[in-house]
Amino acid sequence: MIAAAAEIFELNLPVLPIVAQLRQAGYPMGILSNTCETHWEYCRRHYRIVSEGFGVYALSYKLGAVKPDAAIFHAAAELAGCRPEEIFFVDDIAGHVAGARAVGFDAVQFTTAEGLASDLRQRGIRFNY
Repeated sequence: MIAAAAEIFELNLPVLPIVAQLRQAGYPMGILSNTCETHWEYCRRHYRIVSEGFGVYALSYKLGAVKPDAAIFHAAAELAGCRPEEIFFVDDIAGHVAGARAVGFDAVQFTTAEGLASDLRQRGIRFNY
């Protein structure tokens, strides 16, 4: 039953080298997700990058708020130990990006790995991609 509810996920393979290089370079990274416990546990168990590639997990089912509500972004910043303006946030949903920007995050909408790499380079981050 859990698999039937959660096998809707797949890795965005072109993004993996970006995540790996940022992690190796020592950039602090986190996941901010509108998710339920079933989906989170499935992804954590099936995708090693989820459980090992990030240091902060701001999960809607634990925080009691969902994107694009300001409360979840503030809670994520607090979990990360950062001010909102110190956070670079990426999401594929424009409304979530707008919500993040409204609280002070530097936020961009994800379209492609190449676009994300360009966004990171514009912010002075250098890596092989």
